[in-house]
Amino acid sequence: MIHIKETEIIPLITVAKEGYTQMISEGEPQKVEMAEKIEEALTQAMDIIYDYQSMVDEHKRMIEKYETETPAIHRGMDVYQCPACGKRTSRNHTHCHWCGKKLGWGR
Repeated sequence: MIHIKETEIIPLITVAKEGYTQMISEGEPQKVEMAEKIEEALTQAMDIIYDYQSMVDEHKRMIEKYETETPAIHRGMDVYQCPACGKRTSRNHTHCHWCGKKLGWGR
């Protein structure tokens, strides 16, 4: 079995889709109907992959924001600032009340 990298999937599907698109424009009527169905299936598969990749990217962003601790910035006598949004936060809050960033306190 051949292993295909994630980054190679969309370009390979695009090449396959182009082949079926050409078959539709040049083909015999009974082959055209099947080629149109395959072309549509490939289009939908590409949409699903794009949606999946978007969800993965959003998940990574949310993990970074809400689950990965970043130390609060100490600005003075008991004055702390969120490293993500810059708003004032109170000592020992687990998350910024303004943007939701998870805060670390070096415990």
